[in-house]
Amino acid sequence: MGEWSFLTDLMVAVNEHSTLMGRLWLIIFLIFRVMVIATVGEHLYLDEQEAFVCNTLQPGCNQVCYNAAFPISHFRFWVFQLVVLSAPPLVFVAYTIHQSSKRVRTRRPENAARTRALYTLQVLVRFLFEVLSLTVQYLVYGFTIDDHVTCTRWPCPHRVDCFVSRATEKTVFLLYYFSANVLSVLLCFLELVMITCKTLANVHRETLHMTRATNVPVGADQGDDECSDQANHHTNEKQTPL
Repeated sequence: MGEWSFLTDLMVAVNEHSTLMGRLWLIIFLIFRVMVIATVGEHLYLDEQEAFVCNTLQPGCNQVCYNAAFPISHFRFWVFQLVVLSAPPLVFVAYTIHQSSKRVRTRRPENAARTRALYTLQVLVRFLFEVLSLTVQYLVYGFTIDDHVTCTRWPCPHRVDCFVSRATEKTVFLLYYFSANVLSVLLCFLELVMITCKTLANVHRETLHMTRATNVPVGADQGDDECSDQANHHTNEKQTPL
């Protein structure tokens, strides 16, 4: 688990600017994806190629059939997916750290609008990565892993039968990870919707405030001051001793 600790530190830093959906996505990412692939997935796919056996002794046939059955290793694909999904938050954290150190040196206030815009951008990029990885996983693996595979590729001398180890267990893990990916896509989409609604509400509030300020009559303040002066003058006359 030591090699995954940088992802935990990274996502905790992003949590400061996250919405509710962003924090839920963070929980799914760290607990149900990173920790699961680091603990269960690594042992499940540790000997996947060695345990892939074909009923032939022809040199190279096992390797060719394995490449045909699994163009991309499940475990390596998911590890690459987690690293890619960590890239947008990494850029955002690097920006916030740079702005924080710059603010300390120059003593300038934080540009909240720019920070929110960059956070929204990284959520959008993260959403696109989630959808892309989900699509690739479906096109490459589907939803099941067969325990029996037939292969006719060279240098196999004839049509050979190959057998996958722990196919049922790998199918369950594949469905689990697919479900976690779908849930992550949904959370990213809801976070984008929440950010959009909040931004539109802020724009509407600022527009309404500017409209009210514009509609105030120009001489209203002067009229109030004159009325106040007259009232004070009459009060002083009444209090003057005879």
